Amino acid sequence: MIRTVDRRTLLFFAAASLGLTALGIALLMRARANPAHYGDAVMAEYYLSMLCRCHWYGGNLPWSIHSIAAPYRFRVLVPWLAGFLPFGGTADLAATTYASLAVFYFLILVTCRRLGLNAAASACALALPFVFESHLVNYFHPFLVEGFGLLIIAAMLCAFADDRFWLFAAAGLCGLFAREVTWFILPLWCARHVKRGVTLTIAGAIVLLVERSVLWGPPVSYPIDPASIAIWHLRELSNFTRDIRSVLGWELGVTLLGLALLPVAAFRAAAPMFLCLFGAAAIACLLATDTARLFGVMMPVVVIATAQLITVLAGRRRYLLLGSLAALLLLQYAVTGNNGLPFDPAAIAAVTRPIRLGTIWTIAAAVMLWPELRDGARDKLTLLRPAWWWPEAALPHWGTLAAWTLAVAAAVGGVYLVADPERAEMDEAARAAAPGQFIKLADGYVHYEMSGPAGAPLVVLAAGISEPNYVWDPTFAALSREGFRVVRYDYYGRGYSDRPDVAYTQELYVRQLANLLDALGVTEPAHFGGLAFGASVITSFADRYPARVRSLVFVGPAFRRGAALSREQDPRRLRQKGFEAMPVPPTVQTAGPSLFLWNFTMAAYEERWWPESQWGDFLHPEHFPDWPDRYRVQMRYRGFRRAQRSTIVSNATLDQEPEMARVAAGGRPVLVFWGERDGVVPSSMSADLLRVMPRARLVNIGESGHLPQWERPAAVHPALVAFLRGN
Repeated sequence: MIRTVDRRTLLFFAAASLGLTALGIALLMRARANPAHYGDAVMAEYYLSMLCRCHWYGGNLPWSIHSIAAPYRFRVLVPWLAGFLPFGGTADLAATTYASLAVFYFLILVTCRRLGLNAAASACALALPFVFESHLVNYFHPFLVEGFGLLIIAAMLCAFADDRFWLFAAAGLCGLFAREVTWFILPLWCARHVKRGVTLTIAGAIVLLVERSVLWGPPVSYPIDPASIAIWHLRELSNFTRDIRSVLGWELGVTLLGLALLPVAAFRAAAPMFLCLFGAAAIACLLATDTARLFGVMMPVVVIATAQLITVLAGRRRYLLLGSLAALLLLQYAVTGNNGLPFDPAAIAAVTRPIRLGTIWTIAAAVMLWPELRDGARDKLTLLRPAWWWPEAALPHWGTLAAWTLAVAAAVGGVYLVADPERAEMDEAARAAAPGQFIKLADGYVHYEMSGPAGAPLVVLAAGISEPNYVWDPTFAALSREGFRVVRYDYYGRGYSDRPDVAYTQELYVRQLANLLDALGVTEPAHFGGLAFGASVITSFADRYPARVRSLVFVGPAFRRGAALSREQDPRRLRQKGFEAMPVPPTVQTAGPSLFLWNFTMAAYEERWWPESQWGDFLHPEHFPDWPDRYRVQMRYRGFRRAQRSTIVSNATLDQEPEMARVAAGGRPVLVFWGERDGVVPSSMSADLLRVMPRARLVNIGESGHLPQWERPAAVHPALVAFLRGN
């Protein structure tokens, strides 16, 4: 291996790097994406918003880092650096990407030279990964942060090849703020020194943990979470592997062939690089939808392997193979999407089949280079000895390992204790300090409020799935003024009601409502109003106790019935509104490690942002600045988080359509209010509701979100009062 690189070679590498970057800009400038979109995701908008610290495409609320969807808000380093450039907006991010790519190429070439590879062959080898979509996407869409992430990876590999631990560690830890995939490369140092590698990996995990504890959570969540993507990939494993195969094409075969030809000293450094980068790309790809660009992280190893292959072919004077390799590169560029050429890449690929041609070329090269492969394999078998893969001298003492384990456990426990908002018990002292009234029922104390003249028609108001009864404040006051007797209450696990340690099934909510009416001495039929989840509760109640129901009023109803009536409560959809805006994999239905992991994740990170997520109920959240603070009060009391999880899990398979049909057949009047711009339960779902309950009367409320009684009370309450008086 070569420890130094002469000035002439460095100048050559700089010229090659700048030239390749300029070529990429020139070729792809015409095809460059509009920053408004990348596929179907507005990822560029997130980085541009962090760059200008504003809503790039406008917004009603003041800007904050939490207006950026996760995971993009965690990648703060590149927008911060780009903010120092004078060009402005998209030009700053594009310039950062192009400059990063130039330095990336330069560091790859330096690494090749440090490994003893030919300088000219290394420069030529850059062309192989360059022509594939996984790298060209950086030119097609320079408004992301991929280029800088590649620069960090190249810096880490260069430091690894030169055995510079502190440079490797500094680049890796800084890179965590640009791309999370950097963390998967930190264990690479275990190939040099196990104790340092393990320590660095743990340090990286702590950095990620701390960053996410500061920046985690809603209000803005990415529409598809990593957990659901991973489950989808595993269920469709054949499609997933086919996607990877189509992205890597014949590049992977050439890379493996070149690695096999490396000298032992270079292979000792390059093999762990390949394993780390391939593993990082595969894991990142499993958790994301855009397979193509994620395999771009393998470019350093591809260049190293291809440089060695070119060197060997040139030394053996296999010029036909070299010429055909150059032709394959041109063909691959022609069939890569968004290449800036005036041809249809798919049509060319259908005729030429570049993956098949590349595979044939790789097999032919392997046959012609069989003697070198055989001799190289014999030498490399010595590296499989345990002394190299798991050097005993580098192993930390078992006491040290135990201390690290305890330290990590203490850090995890500390994060949980500090971040967990549930610190108080819902006891007599808490009830004494709370407004409203309490009554002891079969499953615990229930918080409720009653207003209006005795003997007047009774209206019972059921809240949404996670909000206390204050969600009915305007309606409660309006109906009381109109002379109705009005009752509103908190579900078990919400507001100031008890949090019993039971399964929060639909039966529990129906039993709670029936017990409450019995305890209040209600014997006459009443009107019932339900918001979102509350509509499902009062419908189940009406199905079981039809004689106790005079009429039903739904506001933005969310029934439990698969994907037809409520996408928001379909168990197949792993992301849900508000507190459900989190991954809830099927394994969370069982106790054990998965339940502990869910509970820790929610307590330490997600739960404290649930209040801000409630702003999503409004079309104009800026008019309700105290809404999150009101929601946050109930989260002080232990059992709130458990109740939310149990409500999801215990009712995951419930289908309410038969109940709805029976209630509709019973002839009870039904009035439905729906905000036309409801972002929680879209108003378009009203067609499914009316199909099951055709006699229901629908009132669409314009310029309103999920809570029209707050945003458009003048449109809701007169119609509600008229309906109640008419029935």
